[in-house]
Amino acid sequence: YIFYSLPAWALPEDDDEPIIITSDTSQADQIARVAIFEGDVISTQGTRKLFSDRLEIYRNADGQIEKIIAMGNPAKYEELLDPNDPMLYSEALTIEYETQPIRLLTLTDEAWVLQGLNKISAPVIEYRLDENTMNSPINENGRTTIIITPEKD
Repeated sequence: YIFYSLPAWALPEDDDEPIIITSDTSQADQIARVAIFEGDVISTQGTRKLFSDRLEIYRNADGQIEKIIAMGNPAKYEELLDPNDPMLYSEALTIEYETQPIRLLTLTDEAWVLQGLNKISAPVIEYRLDENTMNSPINENGRTTIIITPEKD
């Protein structure tokens, strides 16, 4: 599952759902085009759920989201990618999503992704969503471990 489903990264209908964010505090700077949420932050959009201690959302001049940074101890993300597959769960101390120039999702520090019985863990996990590629670069903080469970007929 995990290596085929991750690049899709969402049920199509999730994109049409509103983003709902709850937190202890929030602040927005219209000039800098950044919003910061702190304290037990929960962000939902359809089946997507992001849990963090701090969430930063950056917008471009057109008001479109260009970067999201979630930090936590750890930050957690979950999503149903396909109704026929198990839920995807991931954790890292930092989860960053960039929309420009390419859609890039980066999990950093104590990162792992689990779907069903398949798991990848590494210091850094990068997903280039438009290219359908996953990368775990060489890192002085550890090695990559991948568990692939055979499918049962």
